[in-house]
Amino acid sequence: MYIISLLISTIQSRPYVFFYTAVALIIAYYYIGTIRTIIFWIIGYLTAFICEYSSTRNGFPFGLYHYINKNPHELYISNVPFWDSLSFAFLSFAGFTLATFIIAAYKKKPPLTIRHSPFVLLLTPFLVTFVDIIVDPIAHLGDRWFLGKIYYYEYPGLYFDVPISNFLGWYFVCFITILIFQIIDRLLLKKIPFPQTYEKNVHIATLIFYFVIVIFHIGIAFSIKEPRMGFVDIFLFIPLAYWIIKAYKKHYE
Repeated sequence: MYIISLLISTIQSRPYVFFYTAVALIIAYYYIGTIRTIIFWIIGYLTAFICEYSSTRNGFPFGLYHYINKNPHELYISNVPFWDSLSFAFLSFAGFTLATFIIAAYKKKPPLTIRHSPFVLLLTPFLVTFVDIIVDPIAHLGDRWFLGKIYYYEYPGLYFDVPISNFLGWYFVCFITILIFQIIDRLLLKKIPFPQTYEKNVHIATLIFYFVIVIFHIGIAFSIKEPRMGFVDIFLFIPLAYWIIKAYKKHYE
């Protein structure tokens, strides 16, 4: 009962994380079905948790950082916030869905038919790491907005105090998540059918989901009077957004 109480209070403290998770779960349910969704989230969460647990002790793979547990009513697994590893799972799925669609658009194939492609394995972590390049500098300043001060780096880095190892760590975590999922999906789930759904709706929903997360954090940068960070984010985001939208147009033309 105590764990359940902590989970409920965590949801109340971090409603936006669980909202994002719920949206991603709904998209995943209609895109890959219940069994694959459950497996994907388990892989994503456990991979992220193990890497966060490691990094807060020995610096691998994100660089050495520490969480600040100031809220006794928030659920932690050891020293890692429960909600934080969830972020890796829903962002990895968003990246995976976008990657399958983008590559399929250029190969002129149905997206799910290329889900085991090595290009998906390489592109998904890139798309997810890009989000972190926008998000982590803002999260690092969480004491200046409603996120709160939740962690600090032992050795601040060059990119708005975020070490480059953090971004390499995100790529690594997502790469491992997708690799494991591809292996399990190829070997164990190949006979499980996909849901009958409107593929276009799924991919448009994912596009909106991905863009909203990025644009929201760019907005936070300006709201906390960090225009330099905000303009750098816009400069980085515009070419990626153009490329993604171009892939959508190419697929549906």
